[in-house]
Amino acid sequence: MSKITKNKTDSDSDLDSDKLNDKLNVVLRQNQLLMKEVHQLNKKVSRYILMSQIGVLVKILLILTPLVVAFIYLPPLIKNYLGNYQSLSPIKNVGETLNFLR
Repeated sequence: MSKITKNKTDSDSDLDSDKLNDKLNVVLRQNQLLMKEVHQLNKKVSRYILMSQIGVLVKILLILTPLVVAFIYLPPLIKNYLGNYQSLSPIKNVGETLNFLR
């Protein structure tokens, strides 16, 4: 009798291990699908972050570029206009007067 029960137990354990393997395979497949989905979402988020960083850089350049250009080109133009104004003005040394007012 003992041998019959033992054989039955062995076959039951084989069935249990097969069921367990099947369940594990199903869980592994689900895990793989979820990991692929997470990977795709991660790519989208990374692309979004990269584009937002590029957008911030473009905004900064759009603000700073005109300021730098103005800083470089406006002083000579202002001196030129002050020179023209001095020649028309009855007041001598208009530039010195403007410097005094600062």
